[in-house]
Amino acid sequence: MEDIEALIEKELQLDGVDQETKNKIITELGEVVLERVLTIVLAKDETGEMEKLIDEGKLGEAFEYAEQNFPYLEEILEATANEVILEFTSAA
Repeated sequence: MEDIEALIEKELQLDGVDQETKNKIITELGEVVLERVLTIVLAKDETGEMEKLIDEGKLGEAFEYAEQNFPYLEEILEATANEVILEFTSAA
């Protein structure tokens, strides 16, 4: 998640923005990215294990499962973050 936050901050050039506003933007966009990535991963998880872990509230284990079973997770995260950033900057 820290990598996504750094990417968002860098791409949006938030250097001159006050810390409270910066944190709000990064947090909200980061949540959108994670929700979209989660949707992608759940759709690709044929075993249903990821959904089971999430339903049980085991989010840390669910993330570890995704890291171990989806070799392109970092690429999915980065591509999704770039999409969200583009949408955000286009709407502004």
